[in-house]
Amino acid sequence: MDILINSLFEHVTASANRPVDRVLWISHDGHKLVVIDMSAEDALPRTVERSEVEAGIDSGDLKVLDNDPYSTLEILPAEIKTKHIACRDKARQLITPIVELPGDGTFIPGERGPVLSKISEETGTSKRMLYLFLRRYWRGGQRWNSLLPRYYNCGAPGKKRRAGETKLGRPRKLV
Repeated sequence: MDILINSLFEHVTASANRPVDRVLWISHDGHKLVVIDMSAEDALPRTVERSEVEAGIDSGDLKVLDNDPYSTLEILPAEIKTKHIACRDKARQLITPIVELPGDGTFIPGERGPVLSKISEETGTSKRMLYLFLRRYWRGGQRWNSLLPRYYNCGAPGKKRRAGETKLGRPRKLV
């Protein structure tokens, strides 16, 4: 079984939600994998043994997925709005020092933490936002386009809006 970076594995025998893991990094000797849970909101990378993953695939507990939910991120630059590119590039600039840590430093909390704190102090960006960008980057297959804004998730497209009897907006303080 060939395990590659960005491979997706579904836990078939797990509970009803059937979590999916993405491979983020493979050690030089190939024995350790760094994976992230794609479904958990606050997931962080964790290290697993390659032999465990291969045993899970052989036993049927893990299933290799062919369809990547983030494959839609492979967009031509001409199709991306300039405003969205600016948002992506700002997020990219913030997390680049973390992503470029040597070896597997990006995935080790002791190495990632101080760099993250320094970025937070220098830029005024909260650690929560930095982790949000990192998780998006990791879940998106370590592609920069995974940092594009997700405005398509906002609102309720196709639903008709109706104003009611009461006036919309914040009430006036002066009468």
